[in-house]
Amino acid sequence: MDANAQTQEPAARYFRGTAFVDGALVEDAAVSYQGDRIVYAGPFSEFRNDEGASESVLAEAEMLIPGLVDLHVHGIAGVDFSTASSDEISRGLHELHKAGTTTAQISLVTLPADQMIAAIENCAAACHDALSAGIHLEGPFLSLARAGAQDRSAILDVDLDLAEELVLAGQGQVRCMTLAPELPQADDLVQLLASHGVLPAFGHTDATHEQMQQALVHAREQLASAGFPGYTEVPLITHLFNGMPPFHHRDSGAVGAIVKSASRKGVVIELIADGQHVDYDVLNFVFGIVQSSNLVIVSDAMAGTKAPDGTYSLGTATVRVTRDGSGDSSARLLHEGQELLAGGAMTLLDSLRATTREGVAFERVLEAMTRIPAGVLGLEDELGRIHRGFRADLVVIDSNFEPTTVIRAGEQVL
Repeated sequence: MDANAQTQEPAARYFRGTAFVDGALVEDAAVSYQGDRIVYAGPFSEFRNDEGASESVLAEAEMLIPGLVDLHVHGIAGVDFSTASSDEISRGLHELHKAGTTTAQISLVTLPADQMIAAIENCAAACHDALSAGIHLEGPFLSLARAGAQDRSAILDVDLDLAEELVLAGQGQVRCMTLAPELPQADDLVQLLASHGVLPAFGHTDATHEQMQQALVHAREQLASAGFPGYTEVPLITHLFNGMPPFHHRDSGAVGAIVKSASRKGVVIELIADGQHVDYDVLNFVFGIVQSSNLVIVSDAMAGTKAPDGTYSLGTATVRVTRDGSGDSSARLLHEGQELLAGGAMTLLDSLRATTREGVAFERVLEAMTRIPAGVLGLEDELGRIHRGFRADLVVIDSNFEPTTVIRAGEQVL
């Protein structure tokens, strides 16, 4: 190779049309990127095409939005992250990217300890390849009474040695663990997680109002003392309402403690916005109480998402996925004669379409799928907005919220 040869600059490109730029809708916008960085985002009238970028004009019904960020996803397109090989996990992540979720934190269900360690090691390889933003462990230290679709035989009392083994198996890629805060030694587990830079999330819990309130205070103290690098410096709640005692007007329980804390910016809440896990009226209600900065929408999607109706794996469970007349999907399993929700079967874009159709404010839901979860990951200066200098994660959607073009880190994946 000629020693004087210079590395060729990557070609610049820009989109022109309606775009969601820095949290606001701009009808005639230009969004330009070169390599993996956005170099301009704003009104087209102020755009100077100094890089000679090639133009892509959006159709009248299309819109450019930031790449979506999912903190809780178990699989897609037949791939169950908890049981798949490294190659299959990579394929699943590519399918997620094509569906508009350009950043995903892989979620693993509770498995027997040896299987869980193997699953973490397989997922860590995909994280090291920059396909995923990390790993979320949903268990194994959960409440048997609120296990939901989790494998009850693999749920354990808190074991600090095992917890550390699980975290270390990820080689720095385990970023979050869901636990039940009422369990003996749960406070010690939270301290251990914070010391390793792992965000504690409370869920699959039978905690009382007082137990949850105390756990939230303790978690904030531990995150602060550990110098936790996340944007929020507060704990997370795994899928509010699901896997916890129901809210009652005479005993608000754990849900009441969580919503009260979130309204004061003391915790970040996950919500599954598919109409199955949480009614859309309830979703609107929570959005009315809690500020945008403390709400994230997650898919909780499992292997049957973006796949034909049928049966799919979710860890050790077999789940049936069906679609209704509107095309929305649900995933359920049978346990002791009772039908249980078993993860989601919609992508974040599917949820964006469904929630908008049901009257939830588009801008707030989109923020809860982009800027806020990026902040939870500690990537608020990198992802979640169409902003100059941010990573070029861009999704063109049509009037039915289907992706027509997806750019991830400057590379077209759809």
